Amino acid sequence: MMEQLPEAARKDIEKDLKGKKIEDLSPEDRGKIMAKIREVMPAGAGGGRGGRGGGGGGGGQPGDITDADRENAKLPLPPEEDSQLDVLLRPGMLADVEITVEKIPDAISVPTQAVFDRGGRTVVYVENTATNRFDERVVKLAKRSESVMVIAEGLKGGEIVALSDPTAKKSEKSSEAPKSMGAMPGAGALPSKGK
Repeated sequence: MMEQLPEAARKDIEKDLKGKKIEDLSPEDRGKIMAKIREVMPAGAGGGRGGRGGGGGGGGQPGDITDADRENAKLPLPPEEDSQLDVLLRPGMLADVEITVEKIPDAISVPTQAVFDRGGRTVVYVENTATNRFDERVVKLAKRSESVMVIAEGLKGGEIVALSDPTAKKSEKSSEAPKSMGAMPGAGALPSKGK
């Protein structure tokens, strides 16, 4: 945006910035600089278009965005750890976020489809390498989410668990087998995670 300004205005704004980036300024100072930029921005150069009542350029109503504007649009640089996110996030923008509610150190976790309710007991099927079969083991749950269950007791890290009931016969698997406590039916086996 600065390169679109007349040279005298650009030098004046750079003097006001005192070597800082616009993102590094306080919200008040940033507002003052942006107001100056809007005042001196040449018509049709992209200043203030695209929002509510945004100002001019490119034919049509104020705030109209042309195909040329879209082609010349540049995404902001990704935020650094110490940057102010309010410079990059504005009303109307979309974002994907991941919210960590709780961290459990050294937790043993398994997919929800590996945990079953067997006659009121919570069980998993753990691989027995000596017999090459899966043994039923009662576990105690610590926490659960949509896709993962944290095991408090009954399982060690690195043990292989079945994602479906290995004791059910093929005809039973669809109707009478104990139901997985997870949301998704699974097949196969996965190692439990944790120490």
